[in-house]
Amino acid sequence: MTAGPRVFIVDFDLVGYPGHFFNQVFGFQEAARDRGIATRIYISGKADPAIARELDAQAILPVVPWLNGSVGSGLASLADAHHALTPLWNDLDAERISERDILVITSSRPQAIYGIAQWLRTRPAAGRPAVFFRFLGPDFYDFGAKTFGKAAWIYRFVSRVLHKSPGAERIFFTLNNARALAHLEALSLRKAFYLPVPKYYGAVSSAEVRPAGPLAIYIYVNVRSGEISDRIVDLIGSILSRHHDVRFLVRFSKDAPGEGNVRRRAAEALANGRLEIVPSEQDHADYLATIARSDALLLPYGPVEYRGIVSGVFCETVAMGKIAIIPAGTWMADHVEEGRASGVLFAINSVSGMVAAVEKVAHERDRLQALAYSCAHPFREENSCASNLDGMIALAAKAPDMRLSQVFSTDAADALGSQHYFGDGWSLADEGFGTWSDGERAEINVSLAPGRPPLFFNALVRPFLAKGHSRLDVFLTANDVPVAEWSFDASRAADRNWSWRHVQLPAAASASGDITIVMSIRSPASPMSLGLSADSRSLGIAIRRFSLEPEAHAPQGNHDERRTLLGWLGGRVRRSLKRALSPSE
Repeated sequence: MTAGPRVFIVDFDLVGYPGHFFNQVFGFQEAARDRGIATRIYISGKADPAIARELDAQAILPVVPWLNGSVGSGLASLADAHHALTPLWNDLDAERISERDILVITSSRPQAIYGIAQWLRTRPAAGRPAVFFRFLGPDFYDFGAKTFGKAAWIYRFVSRVLHKSPGAERIFFTLNNARALAHLEALSLRKAFYLPVPKYYGAVSSAEVRPAGPLAIYIYVNVRSGEISDRIVDLIGSILSRHHDVRFLVRFSKDAPGEGNVRRRAAEALANGRLEIVPSEQDHADYLATIARSDALLLPYGPVEYRGIVSGVFCETVAMGKIAIIPAGTWMADHVEEGRASGVLFAINSVSGMVAAVEKVAHERDRLQALAYSCAHPFREENSCASNLDGMIALAAKAPDMRLSQVFSTDAADALGSQHYFGDGWSLADEGFGTWSDGERAEINVSLAPGRPPLFFNALVRPFLAKGHSRLDVFLTANDVPVAEWSFDASRAADRNWSWRHVQLPAAASASGDITIVMSIRSPASPMSLGLSADSRSLGIAIRRFSLEPEAHAPQGNHDERRTLLGWLGGRVRRSLKRALSPSE
């Protein structure tokens, strides 16, 4: 009889009971126990000893800091990673971890990814477990700037280390937020997998019907609330002055400001029981009990960061049949707008916006509460440690190909996100413009999972045309098979601007997975030779965006894509002069 899988859980963040880390690990342990699966848990050596006892955990993990994007500290931390994790490797070896087992890393620290890659490389195939990393969007992507973040290069580096490393096929990158999935795949050049949020809800009943009475609103303030933290008291005062049937529970996380302001300015409400300040540190049972005592939860968060991350307290709120008052344009708002949660959205993180949302809850309480009850059980079943664990077990059994199946729309002005596709014959990306070919031949190289149906090469392009250089011809091949010819003429207004071109690739090239697109450019020219600037590159065609997808696809352009050639040349000259005149260079 073949032994079933075991689950090994590694959590670098779990040092105390507050927060979601204990909930997550305990939930995995309970879900595994319900399935007859043995677990072994690893936590920080600095963790509260009571946690180690309660979880029967091995408190042997070193402190592994989050990296801020600095090249020096990032490379040093990666170099030390494998050695620093020696206690973990030794214990896994002693437990004889095998290909049947699952190793869950509850975060996405690059040092852990790099260390795991080195460790798997040294092990025989039969000794390589399926390894799952849980990513959060802001670890690598700036949802405000809509570009990769400062630490993204580190994730690209460790992903490239994995590319052909023995055992890399056993490493799974996972996310609980579909908004960030394509960004992670574009950065890592690996398939990423959506899994439900791993939450444990305890013994508190879902959709517990509260007796009719004053509307109880629970405000949860954390460090991501920003400047609004100090104005929560204004929100509370505004509502209490107009609604005598509303009461508030307020909790400030350990590092969030504002509690002192509430105590000073809302003393009367505190005294008459219409306002209660919940301790910032609670054990898990008290934390859930506080949510159970409320009818609605207000999360005074800024919207940008929560486009890319999930909210644990939102999950518990919905799973317990409560109404959510949340910022629009976030992961939480997606659930409300798609009917999976009951809530009211506010557009901006302001007192007036949140007051209006609370007013709507007060006026539509019955309808919103009925919807909250109906959403609770399905949400609770889907977003749970049990559902997440079942997903990992299913993925581990499939051994999927980690190569991407297509290239989604890629910004050629973003070097980190695009330059790995550009082979010989391209210059570096021009920020805000795109990437120019340089010479008579330019290659784009893509490696995808084999067996794909015919793909389209979709590209937003612009030729280099100027006075004295009025025509450009480009011939395209895919894996040496001619596929298209593009002709541009300055006399045609459309040819002087950005335009989408769509080329269907041969079936054999698409199916092979390894695709080389060659652009042969007849008579490229340099701006220098035409007296336009000091730029000596032999320019032919510029690419702003591109993709390889099963259909001809042209996303809507933005203002940057309509930038003029003259503007680009002027900007390049200004940047060159700035560098030349800078006293620091």
